[in-house]
Amino acid sequence: MTLTSGQHPLYTNPFLEEFSTPYGIPPFEKIAYAHYIPAIEAGIAARCAEIDRIVANPVPPDFDNTVRALDSCGRQLRRVTSVYYALRESDNTPQMQDISQRVIPLLTAADDAILLNEALFTRIKQVYDASETSHLTNPQKRLTEKFYKRFVRGGALLSPENKAMLKELNQHISQAEHAFSLNLLQATNAGSVVVTDPAELAGLPADVVAAAARQNQEWVFSLRASVRKAVLTHADSRALRQRMYEACAALAGAGHPFDNTGLINRLIDLRTRKAHLLGFASFADYQTEAVMAGTVEAAEALLHRIWKSAVEKAMAECDDMQAYVDRHDGGFKIAAYDVPYYAERIRRERFSLSQDEVRPYFQLDNVMDGLFTLANKLYGITFTPLPDSPRYHPSVRVFDVRDADGTHLAVFMHDYLPRPTKRAGAWTGRLRMEGAARGVRPIVYNVGSLGAAAGEETLLTLDEVRTTFHEFGHALQSMLTTAEFRELAGTSVDRDAVELCSKLNERWLLQPEMLGIYARHYQTGAPLPEEIVEKIVASSQWGTGFAKVELAAAAMLDLEWHKGTEYTGRIDVQAFEAQVARRIGLPTVTDFRFRSTCFKHIFGGDYYAAGYYTYLWAETLADEAFERFVREGIFNARTGQSFRRCILEPGDSEAPMTLLRQFLLNEE
Repeated sequence: MTLTSGQHPLYTNPFLEEFSTPYGIPPFEKIAYAHYIPAIEAGIAARCAEIDRIVANPVPPDFDNTVRALDSCGRQLRRVTSVYYALRESDNTPQMQDISQRVIPLLTAADDAILLNEALFTRIKQVYDASETSHLTNPQKRLTEKFYKRFVRGGALLSPENKAMLKELNQHISQAEHAFSLNLLQATNAGSVVVTDPAELAGLPADVVAAAARQNQEWVFSLRASVRKAVLTHADSRALRQRMYEACAALAGAGHPFDNTGLINRLIDLRTRKAHLLGFASFADYQTEAVMAGTVEAAEALLHRIWKSAVEKAMAECDDMQAYVDRHDGGFKIAAYDVPYYAERIRRERFSLSQDEVRPYFQLDNVMDGLFTLANKLYGITFTPLPDSPRYHPSVRVFDVRDADGTHLAVFMHDYLPRPTKRAGAWTGRLRMEGAARGVRPIVYNVGSLGAAAGEETLLTLDEVRTTFHEFGHALQSMLTTAEFRELAGTSVDRDAVELCSKLNERWLLQPEMLGIYARHYQTGAPLPEEIVEKIVASSQWGTGFAKVELAAAAMLDLEWHKGTEYTGRIDVQAFEAQVARRIGLPTVTDFRFRSTCFKHIFGGDYYAAGYYTYLWAETLADEAFERFVREGIFNARTGQSFRRCILEPGDSEAPMTLLRQFLLNEE
């Protein structure tokens, strides 16, 4: 991407016309920072003109002239915002941060202007009221209902005074969410754990030590996820593990230079006020009302069903670790910062397996090739590199995705190498998604910060391999969509169901046949030895109790933050977490998957707010779906095509449980 920041004449702005590149990939080399704001302003104006034409149409409202037209409008704006959102997350330079300060209020106000447009809502409501008698197809009914509910939940039924209040709340919420994410990025980049005693480096992988080396016998370890995991898993020094754990737990916490505690309080206050304005007792009630769970109580019931057995399994694992300590080291009780280290020690002792032993077989390119092979076996699609394609960073890889008959289906990109401007975590996004009716195929990307370098190769841990399988499942749902309408395409499904495809794709991770495809030594090309495959499979359930407890605890913390019916004043974030931990019976030896000040899923945006539980909800759905693959063959192409037709292609064109039932019962 061009990094110039001077002013450019409007007519040179590449966002203001259709991209002429192959497949419409954004011409990143022509895009400058100065292009974003003028293009967004022009896109907002163009979308407003399209809305005005819908509202001014003298023909009585029907699906085509109102709902379909609304689904299609805004393409010029999406052309720039899709790139802006992608770069804001994956290459968030200071210039992008400055742009965001101006762009976020613009986009929030523009969205509110649509959702609170009374004349537009009146037309949508007329189509919605007549939808049962107007001979609409199921997807047309779904789209009509989706827009109607979105407008209602967006404040369309409020009084003029309350609409003005909602607009103000939305502005404050979007700005606070962005500030939370930026604080977290800056805190992660600024934080470190320093080692001056070489003895503390014992046990750490050589590449991790090399990356941390500094002059004067000082090693500086960053707080990024891959480094944190390496230190907690491999450092023989308990003191170093404790310092790393505590530094990450305190990240963006009270007193930190990038303190997120005030923003959490602000968001809880603002979201609670928004929920009340829209007629809900709490923000959690507002969030769950629109998805499959339906109520906070239903979400909590799921978590409670999981909780007891997960805690029992975690405590049994803890007993095993404590017994190991007593046999080898002695003199202390297991703490949360010991768990990854002793889980690895037991894995080595019990299964004769270590991460160092398997990581050379998980080279990033081989893993991605394995995922491409899996997609070919199940869904008949192929991935061909596009080495000369535009890309926003040199490490991005771009592929042409084609169906079995050679038809172009999508462009796929993956961007998995770490850099300071990339936010933590892993995610899937879309640079283009217009729906099949427009005849324009998707551009989809996976992003994360994975791996340690071995020369020019990138080697992954097993957990990082799982991340690639997970995100690729999301990408498949977007790449293979045949949904007619943009708002029903790809992953535009109920939040409860959005993780189904990603969780299902993880199920192939440890299948011996699948390991035989992608697990090859990065230097020799030799396949992962069969005895190691057997060890990996045998050890795959070890440590899952802790993992599930951490996930469920984070989901409960999320709901606790958002189910309050009033905001009574400044909340001590650390004390609140401790209170929740006591209430749910969180074992002291484990922790929430994310502390609140680092919980970007729920405070960096509202998509997963009061909805983090959906990861566990999707686990159950994925287990049911994979049972059919197990019965019929994990590489059975007929089963894969059935899943493609029932789940991957339709998107939100039908109720998620209806589609899943069709697949489970083979009732296409």
